[in-house]
Amino acid sequence: MKLPQLSLARFRYLVLLVFCCLQQSLLYAQSQKISGIILDSKGHPVQSATVTIKGGKPGTMSDAQGKFELPASAASKVHISMTGYEPVDMEFSPGVPVYVTLREKDKQLDEVIVVGYGKQKKKDLTGSVVSIKSDELMKANPVTLEQGIQGKAAGVFVTQTDGAPGAGMSIQIRGTNSFLGGTEPLYVIDGVPMDADNASNTPSSGSSYEEAKMNTLSFLNPADVESIEILKDASATAIYGSRGANGVVIITTKKGADKQDRIDFNILTSVSSITKKYNLLNAEQFANYQNEAYINSDIYLGTNYQATQTLPYPGRYDSVQQRYLRGPQDYRGRGTNWQDMLFQNAPKQDYTVTLSGGSNHNTYLISGDLLDQKGIVIGSRFRRYSLRANLDRAVKSWLQVGTSFNYSNTVNKMVTTGASVVGPEGGVIKSALTFLPTVALVDTTTGLFSQLFYTSNPYQYALQALDQVSGSRMFSSSYVEAKLVKGLTFRSVLGWNVSADRRDQYYPTTINEGSASGGRAYVGTTNSSNVSSENYFTYDKKWDVHAVNATAGISYNNGVWRSQLDGVSKFMNDALQNNNLGAAAVYNQPSSNYSDWRLVSYYGRLNYIFHDRYLVTGTYRRDGSSKFAVDNKWAGFASGALAWRVSEEKFLKSVKWLNNLKARASLGQSGNQGIGSYSSLSQISAANYPYSGTVANGYVISYLGNDKLKWETTRQFDGGLDIGLLNDRISVVLDYYYKKTYNLLQYVTLPTSTGFASQLENVGTIQNRGFEAAVNARVIEGKKFRWSVAANISTNTNKILDLGGVNEQWVQTIGTEPVNYQPFVQRVGQPIGLIMGWKEDGIFQNEAEVRKSNFFSGQPDAIIKREVGEIRYKDLNGDGVIDNNDRTVIGNVNPKFYYGFNSEFSYGNFDLSIFFQGVQGGNIINTLKYVTDNLGSYSNTTVDAYNKRWTGEGSGGTNPKAILNSWRSFKFSDRYVEDGSYLRLKNINLGYTFNLKNTEILKSLRAYLSVNNVFTVTHYSGYDPEVNGFGQDPSRRGVDLGNYPTSRTFALGVNCSF
Repeated sequence: MKLPQLSLARFRYLVLLVFCCLQQSLLYAQSQKISGIILDSKGHPVQSATVTIKGGKPGTMSDAQGKFELPASAASKVHISMTGYEPVDMEFSPGVPVYVTLREKDKQLDEVIVVGYGKQKKKDLTGSVVSIKSDELMKANPVTLEQGIQGKAAGVFVTQTDGAPGAGMSIQIRGTNSFLGGTEPLYVIDGVPMDADNASNTPSSGSSYEEAKMNTLSFLNPADVESIEILKDASATAIYGSRGANGVVIITTKKGADKQDRIDFNILTSVSSITKKYNLLNAEQFANYQNEAYINSDIYLGTNYQATQTLPYPGRYDSVQQRYLRGPQDYRGRGTNWQDMLFQNAPKQDYTVTLSGGSNHNTYLISGDLLDQKGIVIGSRFRRYSLRANLDRAVKSWLQVGTSFNYSNTVNKMVTTGASVVGPEGGVIKSALTFLPTVALVDTTTGLFSQLFYTSNPYQYALQALDQVSGSRMFSSSYVEAKLVKGLTFRSVLGWNVSADRRDQYYPTTINEGSASGGRAYVGTTNSSNVSSENYFTYDKKWDVHAVNATAGISYNNGVWRSQLDGVSKFMNDALQNNNLGAAAVYNQPSSNYSDWRLVSYYGRLNYIFHDRYLVTGTYRRDGSSKFAVDNKWAGFASGALAWRVSEEKFLKSVKWLNNLKARASLGQSGNQGIGSYSSLSQISAANYPYSGTVANGYVISYLGNDKLKWETTRQFDGGLDIGLLNDRISVVLDYYYKKTYNLLQYVTLPTSTGFASQLENVGTIQNRGFEAAVNARVIEGKKFRWSVAANISTNTNKILDLGGVNEQWVQTIGTEPVNYQPFVQRVGQPIGLIMGWKEDGIFQNEAEVRKSNFFSGQPDAIIKREVGEIRYKDLNGDGVIDNNDRTVIGNVNPKFYYGFNSEFSYGNFDLSIFFQGVQGGNIINTLKYVTDNLGSYSNTTVDAYNKRWTGEGSGGTNPKAILNSWRSFKFSDRYVEDGSYLRLKNINLGYTFNLKNTEILKSLRAYLSVNNVFTVTHYSGYDPEVNGFGQDPSRRGVDLGNYPTSRTFALGVNCSF
């Protein structure tokens, strides 16, 4: 067959036609694209994720908004990957944008943990360390960091010393190690150690308890914190030597990232209210109670009540006074509820704005915070203004520099509560419970606030008494890091911590505390500075099956503290308060204090890993402190640790459900130098003495020094297991510890012949041991629904092993009746916090029972009669006398165990977290019971105490009879010691993260509702079982002195990013 021949012209036309068709097809194919937006599990865009078409060449990366585009001619399988996230393979169709959610990898083993002078992967740790990240910390919207830690770390027991805004909290890591050194750990912020000593104490007119209210970390905004690491065992804490005995809390603040500039704005508004009120007698009930008490006073104090006598509330016209005297019926539906007067619904506002970003060589983060929180007690308020900047720059490929700077200003307006010696009945809380409900807020005849002879009007006191601490703090940490040669790095950190606090107190003439003196004013100031320098080398080397990490450095710390207190009284009026002390007529002798200390240290640590499963750590630090005399200035602290990653052994490789099993053991020592700067030196003070018929000026030794003082030393063993199951769906951490503290610093009583009452010496030994368990589990991991849980439980048993040759010693009083005689005893073989007192044996029902008691044998009839209806105490030694020899152990403040439980759910864009926290065991001394359950005074009482009073033989009453003008003086007995166990729903947080599809400005948006202290299950009769009236004092824990109550908080918050 002969094919037709094409002319050259026709051939050219055909080629051109084919070319055009191919070009159109190619253009059409190129115009088709697949696109999407990549988000993390919280709805935040993921930048720099790699997106490729399977089988093709590498495609593209997501931008700052998480968006990406790739050319594709048809539906394609796409692979998306990003460091730290699980990879995703899914099919895309051209022209149909898809939202892709990347799930974070389980990074538990590869997670980097901050440790002393460095970082380590979690899998390489040989010590006991707990890490709390920012998201977990902020779930409960804490005002201070300690609030965010509570219940979330095994072995860390956190209690509030006071419920006031910005008030202090007590942290105890693995028990009590000291009598005098406190329980607070060492805080390290961005590599700079910060001592709590004197950091929050401003001189005042009152007791040391008032100083303890202040919070060491109140200057720091929790939203600025990236992570908190808590070092618990000697392997982790020995690198801090003489300051590590109480544990170490390492705080790392947030830094910028080398990404697009970003603005984060967080808004929180909330309202708080008291969780519980005492059920007190109302005005009508109180009037009946007072009438009954008056009649009983007549009957049991030797006379018979006559109807013609005038009762406190008679309900009749008095011809002498020519006025009607109200009776109980006249108060029906009337009267004053003083708790309602004192407590309020308290709003809080918290605004935080953060700017962050950077480039390949520079990163920055600048944040500002404004917090304004009113307290649930009227007149109380806490305000904080803070500014933080973190700047980092890579000057060269081998040289990095940076600085972290924080400035804060706090104003804490306080009300007097607890053990203050200047407060009414121990503070406004006790006053509100005892003030008469039959008294109006304002006296109708004078138009002034009503007063009672024995206490101030609590409402008036809270509003008019001034007690305010204003403080400014600058905290900075600057570093230079140089990579000298491969594997060798030098880092130098310079820290500067400066604070200035002023405390203003004024007690006007309108309240009892100021009326007699014509108004009293006090101004206390404190200025402190701490400079630290940390310089250390780090060497990292890996070869074959070996890995070495070594650290060696030198540290220098210098702290200076100054304080002054001026007090005056007798003002013409209250107008100026303490703004012009010169307006006063009477001047108190001013007082001032100065302290200067230095600490020089050398330290080193060596980590060695063999075959990625055998781990060895050795640490040594030598400290020299100016606080001790020449022969004892220096001390060494060493530790060693071993770990075995059993799961990496061949014999366990086939066990698929066990992906991590590591056994740990450590042994080492750390120290405590928690004494004054000049405790080893004798001190003198000015004194007057008679000489030749006149008074001469001179000096006397006021404090007897001891040049043999040395460090308290804690030796600790820790054994633990780290377990990961089902690809770390379940992780378990178990620890057992045993530690002894030697050479306890305490004041020892001296013979009277020395002329001194006591001297500070090193005597005594304490033992602590306990068990800790923490479990984390990702229970359900569906595409839309997820559920994870975390739980921890801890025990600690404390025992005194030696007291320097004596069997027991009594702790100082707690300063309030009826326990002013010293309720705490320290006894060999028993724990710190043992409570001693009398045991009750019911109520005397009749005169025959009174006469049968040996204690009242032979007493006059009048004495016998008045004892009917009174408390009977057990004569434990049978000598017929109720005295100190009949005291016995009636309580122990140490809990059996404490725990926390958190459950988190997410469904789609919703997330929900529920957090429980609790304590089992541990007694509380409830001093409020003495004033609320007295039944022998003119003050108010609880309904429960009144209903359980003794009203006659066989009445079954467990409380004594109601009586006025009572001679009775209750002994400190088991009625004032209560079980402090509780289970608290600490926080519920419900949030929603919005999908932002059509906005280029707003990158992320989350709104949430949160409730703190939802409910508490407890048998404790007081406001709240979480009390610790004496703060960090380890010898007087678990005392309720009428402390500021806990509040329930409802919060609404919004987090957004631009």
